[in-house]
Amino acid sequence: MPAIDNPLAIKFVNETARRAAWKMLRMYRDSQAVITEYWARPTGTIPDTDDVIEDGAHSTGGHIGDGRPEATGAQVVTFVGFAEEYVAWMEANDNARLNTVLTLVSDTVS
Repeated sequence: MPAIDNPLAIKFVNETARRAAWKMLRMYRDSQAVITEYWARPTGTIPDTDDVIEDGAHSTGGHIGDGRPEATGAQVVTFVGFAEEYVAWMEANDNARLNTVLTLVSDTVS
């Protein structure tokens, strides 16, 4: 099989594709960690409601929040669902997407 030696292709692979693959792998691993930690908590710890999570972002009791957007229980539960969907998508068809990402990831890419 002939090699692709086009300088533009090489630049794209090295500077764009491999870096993006590393970020996708990082997102996959972070998503797995989110799922594991979420489900390790007792059911109902974060209720699927519009109640605001008082994590310092929320202004309450005369205290001004720290400037981050407020997060509700429903938003966090939805986010965990997105993480589950991403992991499932990467692992579909015998890990086809994950394996493709892994072929592009380099330990030197950050």
